[in-house]
Amino acid sequence: MNTFESRISNMRFLLLLAMLFSHRSFAQDFFGFLSPDAPLTSIELEGFYLPNSDVDGGIDNSQVVNTAIGINQRVYRDEKHFVAVGAKYQKLDLTAENPFLRDYYNQQLSFSFKRNFEENKFWLGSLSYGSASDRPWENNRDNTLSANYIQKVNERWFIAANYSNNRPFLNNIPLPGFIYVKEMTQERQFIVGFPFILWQVPMSDHFSFRYFGLLPFAHRMKILYTKNRRIMPYVGFEQSPQTFFRHDREERYDRFFWFERRLQIGLEGKISKSMRFDLSGGLAFDRQFFEARNFTQDKKNEVDLEKAGFAALSIRYNFY
Repeated sequence: MNTFESRISNMRFLLLLAMLFSHRSFAQDFFGFLSPDAPLTSIELEGFYLPNSDVDGGIDNSQVVNTAIGINQRVYRDEKHFVAVGAKYQKLDLTAENPFLRDYYNQQLSFSFKRNFEENKFWLGSLSYGSASDRPWENNRDNTLSANYIQKVNERWFIAANYSNNRPFLNNIPLPGFIYVKEMTQERQFIVGFPFILWQVPMSDHFSFRYFGLLPFAHRMKILYTKNRRIMPYVGFEQSPQTFFRHDREERYDRFFWFERRLQIGLEGKISKSMRFDLSGGLAFDRQFFEARNFTQDKKNEVDLEKAGFAALSIRYNFY
């Protein structure tokens, strides 16, 4: 692998780590700071709107508004070391008469450190601490903690470890892992590890297929029209549970889950070198809110919402 390919591989790989270990997409920039051409500052804005839809098939209805902002800042970098800090604020606004459909918040602070070695090897560690609750910071049991470690063994293999007390599956259990990079170019990517898959492949001269799966519950798939790389229309499907803590829950380890599936059409691309966007709309279905210790365990206080259209927009801006 030549120097350019190695540089691209590191950058794309670190973006993958962000998708793998973050609650949402904001850590893409957080880990992106670890790439050779990382920006000094990165800001990401995200908005998601679903209009009123029936709750449990009754006369009550609810709308969903999800807004978030993530800010990441590089504070130090030299040839061997890299230090970055970040912050995130998310609000899940639920309007309904149901007592469990409240406004939930996710507020996080993060820190990362990277150590470079010869032969393009490195190790990195990250730590995130915050609160994900309808009343953030009120109870210590609502606070969240996650930690990650990645080490590059060679151009193909990486070892990894992750701990989180707000993971949809195997919560509160430290997970060892591995990552194998079979292919990593701008047009083709195939990376497999525990517990995820990233696969991107051209379908023809102007169409590309992209899939990311954080097994077993999070899946994102797109078919993109790539003739114009600056603005690429796409059709896609995604599902990814989000988790919070209700402050007055009876069981300490129960969490509030938001889950739905989405069929979407959209546009992704870049307005300038520094600004990227993703605009989409479509149909959300199989929509549920419930409480459980883990995603597949017995559900409590389950609320089903009828399918509904949605609109979403994310914007990322980098300051170099």
